[in-house]
Amino acid sequence: MSSGVSAVLSALSYAGIGAGLGTVGASIVAARSSRGESRAHAAEILSNAAGGLADRLSSLNEKLDRDNRELREALSSMIEVIDMLIPYIKDAPADIITKASKISKHAKQAL
Repeated sequence: MSSGVSAVLSALSYAGIGAGLGTVGASIVAARSSRGESRAHAAEILSNAAGGLADRLSSLNEKLDRDNRELREALSSMIEVIDMLIPYIKDAPADIITKASKISKHAKQAL
């Protein structure tokens, strides 16, 4: 799994954990509070905190998506160049040609 996808999945799991903790916190505050105004205020604070977390995670996900696209495009271009050059390095030692081919194959698998 690519590191970009791992980061996105990790961020989403943290968001789920944060939302769950916010719900538990709101329940505890509501149960312990005797006044409706205090419960409403506490719920508003928790809701704002959860919204802020969701906004930050959404922004992070968008940046990761952009970075991932740019890296994939750069890697694709590098693969293309390597594949174009391999036939022209006939006089190079066999181990270099083999290594270039393996690098190209590995990069293609990563895409």
